[in-house]
Amino acid sequence: MKWILIIVAALLLIVAVVALTGMMLRRPISHPALPDSNNRPQAIWDAITGPPNWRPDVRAFENLPPRDDIDRGLKPISTARP
Repeated sequence: MKWILIIVAALLLIVAVVALTGMMLRRPISHPALPDSNNRPQAIWDAITGPPNWRPDVRAFENLPPRDDIDRGLKPISTARP
């Protein structure tokens, strides 16, 4: 009878440790599936794949050649070092 109580107490301890560990985990962040934007999808894509003129450290850039018919975007050629 003593062994049964020890086994039950050990199982309850394991369940309690798992429950406490689960309570300490971060909660998932809820966010919308798509960002709200009044812009056309093409305008957003052009801003993403266009020239990086928002980065003051990039002085020049060039288009990378496509690989497997996939456009790879822009590559900074020279950047200013602080």
